[in-house]
Amino acid sequence: MKKLKLYIDTSVLGGLFDKEEPKRVSTAESLVKMLKEGVCEGFISYLTVEEVLKAPENIMDYKPIEIISPEEVVGYGEVEI
Repeated sequence: MKKLKLYIDTSVLGGLFDKEEPKRVSTAESLVKMLKEGVCEGFISYLTVEEVLKAPENIMDYKPIEIISPEEVVGYGEVEI
């Protein structure tokens, strides 16, 4: 059976840090857990990588960028960052 492939943008990662909507945090955490467990595959774009790298320090401590390997970035190898 093929794994579901999901595009993960910055708003999904931002959901991990939403202080006003606990449901959004819970949903984002569930998605991250599914990615880590290999239930589904996640893909991000270079724009998402750039936005995450510009995130405040408290967010970078979580290291959301480590969830997905560089080879899974949409356009990997085509654009320098």
